[in-house]
Amino acid sequence: MSLALLRTTYNVAGVQVRGMATLKDIETRLKSVKNIKKITSSMKMVSAAKFTRSEKALKPARVYGNGATTLYDKNELPAGSDKIYVAISSDRGLCGVYILV
Repeated sequence: MSLALLRTTYNVAGVQVRGMATLKDIETRLKSVKNIKKITSSMKMVSAAKFTRSEKALKPARVYGNGATTLYDKNELPAGSDKIYVAISSDRGLCGVYILV
């Protein structure tokens, strides 16, 4: 038997006595559990929609991430070298404004 179905009451002396829950208590508990289930389901749907939107926004940016990863993987420097590579890119157009040699 679940403790949630037991109701706490007090007798005349003020001593705590547990008794069985009434039908009304059980119905109220079931109703609240159903409401919590509905709220949780709604929260899951909102979360799924936000996740899908974020995934769609991320998809075009993956190309730039893959390009940068390829650049850094191919250009390994020997140990003790004083050179570094910094990749700078633009999401629109050409990168002529970045050439500052």
